[in-house]
Amino acid sequence: MVRWRAGRRTWLGGVVAAGVLAGGLAGCSGAPGVAATVDGRTITTAQVGAAYEQLHPYLPAAASSDILAAMIQEPVYSRLADEAGVGVSDDAAVSLLDQVVQQAAQANGTEAAPAPDWNDSSVLVGRYVVALNNLGAADDPQAAAAATAAMQSADVEVNPRFGSFDPNGMLVAPTTPAWITKPGAAGGATPQPTEEPTP
Repeated sequence: MVRWRAGRRTWLGGVVAAGVLAGGLAGCSGAPGVAATVDGRTITTAQVGAAYEQLHPYLPAAASSDILAAMIQEPVYSRLADEAGVGVSDDAAVSLLDQVVQQAAQANGTEAAPAPDWNDSSVLVGRYVVALNNLGAADDPQAAAAATAAMQSADVEVNPRFGSFDPNGMLVAPTTPAWITKPGAAGGATPQPTEEPTP
């Protein structure tokens, strides 16, 4: 089975072999359609939405914030994989995503339909997972520390509709809007659940 782990969250239904490695919004809040910026690299909500639309039927546990977290980190993990001699290719990413389709069908007891024509955003997410797999198989004890250090030093700005990026947990975590009153606060208001952001 392929098991997908993004930071400390695991997307079961697929994607990473055993031994997997475990700011302000000035650049995002004022720019419509921007999900995040990473050292000047822009990730759009359209890119997140394109990957989410294709992957969600096969990885229903994967939230749009998980997709975004993978897109934020992919360049770092792909670089580390290259440096470790276990580089990543688009073909390998497509092959992995095709496996996810097969596994989803097996889990549902149905015959697998042909895999979609994976868009660039989905392939980017696939590259992230392949890099994790390859680094895990290489059993490089320095890789996880290098990835954490790289993400801690990166200038990551996330649109608050998705949450905020945690460089230690390597994930995009939901945030509580300031207008939601916590239990026990003045007025006794009860916080209301927020819907999963639609990319």
